[in-house]
Amino acid sequence: LKQFASTISPIFAESGGLSEEQFRWAHYILDSRCIWWGGGRHLVPLLDLINCNEGPDPSRVHSTNLDSSGSNALTKADRKYKKG
Repeated sequence: LKQFASTISPIFAESGGLSEEQFRWAHYILDSRCIWWGGGRHLVPLLDLINCNEGPDPSRVHSTNLDSSGSNALTKADRKYKKG
């Protein structure tokens, strides 16, 4: 991150864009909230909240994959939930 930030910071500074502090904040938000599928990172509103609570079996985790069209993310829970 330090090497990347030192490379990109001058570009943002010249354009009046992000400060290093703003860049770091944005990087950390993306890094901690992204969901991975198909070999890439994706920032999906609300989907990042599914891992906010550990279930009864910590070895089971949710899974997110693309549907057969490759257009939609399908996320399956790590356990069963009651309706409602």
